[in-house]
Amino acid sequence: MNDFVPVIRSFDCSDFDPINKWVFEDPAEVDFWFNISVGAKGMDGTNDFQIHVVTQKSLSQINEKKHLLILPYYSWEKTLEETNKILSGCTDISWEGMFKQVAKHFCWEYEWSHR
Repeated sequence: MNDFVPVIRSFDCSDFDPINKWVFEDPAEVDFWFNISVGAKGMDGTNDFQIHVVTQKSLSQINEKKHLLILPYYSWEKTLEETNKILSGCTDISWEGMFKQVAKHFCWEYEWSHR
């Protein structure tokens, strides 16, 4: 059997919409959460995750250090590239196992109430 490979199906950000076109005043000082819907390559169905994107300059102001994607400066391309890099390491032999791997990095929809 093939491994389940996670892929981003969609994304959004309630604070900065559309996030893929948003221009921050200072790209070196960024702090926001964005949502991704992740599915398995070649299959229908998704689970939702939240990612806390911060730049190194903003990191000292963050109390909760979970689910972080830390960038030297903000760019949507770099955010997507780094997110996909993390996802590429989350393959598993089962659907559930794949999502548990992703949840080690990002806030799974089943954990949101704990955030």
